[in-house]
Amino acid sequence: MLGFVVFQGFMRSELTELRESDIDYERSEVFIQGQSRTNSRRLKLEFIQMQHLYDYQHKYRADFLGRGMSTNTDRFFLSRGKGEDLNNSVTRLLRKLRWEFPQVQDLRHLRGSVITKWQDEEGLMEAMVKAGHRYVSSTERYRTTRYEELQDQLKSLHPLEKMQF
Repeated sequence: MLGFVVFQGFMRSELTELRESDIDYERSEVFIQGQSRTNSRRLKLEFIQMQHLYDYQHKYRADFLGRGMSTNTDRFFLSRGKGEDLNNSVTRLLRKLRWEFPQVQDLRHLRGSVITKWQDEEGLMEAMVKAGHRYVSSTERYRTTRYEELQDQLKSLHPLEKMQF
């Protein structure tokens, strides 16, 4: 789950809705179904994710299904509980992650970092497509260069900066 958030910028709802058929191991792609506020998209899987996903699907997921869970589900990620919601699993994952990296706040924070990285490396439009945003303004809110420019202007224009001590 964490790999999908860190490498593909998944939201919690997208993790829940991911199906087995959405992962194409031959093309090393994942299909993310569009939701009410996002567009559908296909993103490349990183090499390191491929083995983890394959192991999860064929070992651990099969084990979850064997423990009396509903076998007719095609959801990729399953919860250990009776429900189909992944809240407890995601909460446990975040707790472990915060233990190692206290600066991590939540999944939105991680997704925001991923989108900011995409903007810096690939540009606004590519980040918009990868994030599944329908409007450019949704992606622009993750821009950080404006803040850096404003800080530079503040340093050069602030009255205390001009005074000699």
